[in-house]
Amino acid sequence: MRPFLFIQLRLRRIENMNKKIKMILTGVCAAAMVVSMTGCRYVSHGLKFGTAHTGGVYQEFGAHFGNILNHNDSALQVKTKITAGSAANLRLLNKDYIQLALAQNDMATAAYYGKGKYKGDKSMQNFRAIAGLYTEQCQIVVRKDSKIRTIDDLEGKTINTEEKESGSNQNAKEILSAYGLSSKTLHVKHWKYSKAMQALKDKKVDAVFITAGAKTDAIADLNKTTPIRLLSIDAKHQKRILKANPYLVESRVPANTYDGQTAAIQTVGVRCVFLVKKNLPEATVKELTELLFKYKTHMQGKVSANLDYTPKKAVESITIPFHKGAADYYKSKGITVKTK
Repeated sequence: MRPFLFIQLRLRRIENMNKKIKMILTGVCAAAMVVSMTGCRYVSHGLKFGTAHTGGVYQEFGAHFGNILNHNDSALQVKTKITAGSAANLRLLNKDYIQLALAQNDMATAAYYGKGKYKGDKSMQNFRAIAGLYTEQCQIVVRKDSKIRTIDDLEGKTINTEEKESGSNQNAKEILSAYGLSSKTLHVKHWKYSKAMQALKDKKVDAVFITAGAKTDAIADLNKTTPIRLLSIDAKHQKRILKANPYLVESRVPANTYDGQTAAIQTVGVRCVFLVKKNLPEATVKELTELLFKYKTHMQGKVSANLDYTPKKAVESITIPFHKGAADYYKSKGITVKTK
């Protein structure tokens, strides 16, 4: 009898173990289903937000909006990442090194459709739009005591167009090309804002190109110790630039944006677009979009650029597809956007 009883006990133990294993597996499956149905909350623990380097509006916006998300009642948690700018953000976003990013609309469009510097490359489509936030002005800064009065005067001079992967560098090329200027007739540096402004102060460069929402802190800070002047783009060349680059728009830096700047500066600009990774869950992106509009007034008090986005204006001129989560938000406002 003892061997028989022993066998029975072992069988019961095995049966109980099987029940426990089934319960564990059932729990794991149920948890996986909940994660899937609720929009995969795992992303809330580590969204990386690509901005740009210190001194520009991208970094300013990313830092403050990230702070809102991290201290909001939602489970969204964001860590900002300083990058080289628009082109770098698009590349990092496309490869999933970051999940949120800011970029210029012209560069995002060119990357998505394989045009311009991305001509022939159809692999940059792993991102979607949430909203156009504000217009970035192409600002050309010189010292006020400089003899440089027009863009033509830059010939033979040393200029800084920011890092090679930045939108500023791309826009500088577009502007200079309209004037018949290039690296063959200029000495071009690719330094970050902070180094470029110090170089302008020290007369190591003659002009700095920055595409950023005005008022730009890096320019305003330099102006406190070294008076500056912004160069205008004349009507003839502005028309030429806009014809060659349809994603740029006519823009201006209003008078008195910077101390001592008594007249408006005519230039070109481009919308800054908030982008997200294509595969982020709809629920997560809808929540991001809702918070973007909910805290707009608060953000305007923290960011120097004019955040002029409304649900209607946020979708204007954006030619890449919107994320479905963002589309759900706009639909609740009576606005239809393309997601394909």
